[in-house]
Amino acid sequence: MEEKKKGGKRAAPNRRGWLLAVLVLAGLGIWGILEWRAHTAPGPGISVNEEALTRREPFYQYDAPGVTARAGVDVSSYQGVVDWPAVKAAGADFAMLRVGFRGYGTGALVEDNAFAQNAADAANAGLTVGVYFYSQAVTEEEAAEEARFVVERLRGTNVSGPIAYDLEFYTADEARTDDLTGEQATQNAIAFCDVIRQAGYEPVVYMNLHWAGSMYGMEELAHLPVWLASYGPVPALDRGVTLWQYSESGVVDGIEGPVDLDLWFTKE
Repeated sequence: MEEKKKGGKRAAPNRRGWLLAVLVLAGLGIWGILEWRAHTAPGPGISVNEEALTRREPFYQYDAPGVTARAGVDVSSYQGVVDWPAVKAAGADFAMLRVGFRGYGTGALVEDNAFAQNAADAANAGLTVGVYFYSQAVTEEEAAEEARFVVERLRGTNVSGPIAYDLEFYTADEARTDDLTGEQATQNAIAFCDVIRQAGYEPVVYMNLHWAGSMYGMEELAHLPVWLASYGPVPALDRGVTLWQYSESGVVDGIEGPVDLDLWFTKE
């Protein structure tokens, strides 16, 4: 009997310890599941149904239940002076404007010299305005610096559309990003987008299928919208897309020369 009593006295704290351990493990398990879901859950985009896509000029149209698809262009100073009312009349609903870039050799941050005028004129013409920044960041700190550079230039503008992180390899010359790894590129994208989101804007990551398949860690970017450059019949990305750049040779009234064309998808 005495052994049982002793055993009983020892059993109470053991049960409490066991229950505490179970609660801790359960909490860690839930946290781990949430973390896993954050990295592997489908992205906040849509999978495009080719049957709902109409390839009319100058802009594609998309009609699917529960989805709003807006047509637009993305431009920089290379397009020269843009007649934004004419672009609006041609059927554009939005414009993605280059706000700036980092020099591929110098690393200097430079504002696109047409950005301020384009932002004002496009908004005045009735288009929703988003922006993109051409990155050559090699560290997370540089990517965050680029994002702060962007946020500073959005003050006083009517920019309300997506803010895109556009990291590409510069192939015409040696560039500071030549040895960038996919792991570092992924962390740079996250760092940029974190600053943009904290500033109250919606970030998006620009990429093509090569970057999606061979460079970026797509599980780590699962919580971020994607702007996909893909010139096939539909944007073939399993996780879905938010923006689709479907042409680099569009012809639109109000813009001289070829221009990139896009669809911007939102869920109703």
